[in-house]
Amino acid sequence: MRKMLLRILINMLAFYTVGWVFPQVEPGSWQVLLLAAVVLALINLLIRPIVLLLALPLNLVTLGLFTLIVNTWMVMLTSLFVSGFGITGFWHSLTAAVISIIYSIILKPFFKKK
Repeated sequence: MRKMLLRILINMLAFYTVGWVFPQVEPGSWQVLLLAAVVLALINLLIRPIVLLLALPLNLVTLGLFTLIVNTWMVMLTSLFVSGFGITGFWHSLTAAVISIIYSIILKPFFKKK
């Protein structure tokens, strides 16, 4: 449960950052950001493992870099499901995925149990 809440917080922060950096991205209010982060967490829980399994050969050929493309697709799928949250285009979704990964790397050590 704690790990899921951390993922939601990181995704919210990443979506807010992308909306702050790019004027084309419309993050909406904090409630919309929270809903988008929860939807992305559910998509990552339910859909992402199936897509990664299907893309395994391509992921092996690219030495794991295709996972970034899969993460981008999940962000794009989130923007389709959540009204009021608009990430238009592949490159903005890629930026959101990369920022989410960077925030995850930075913040995870602070939330580990000792």
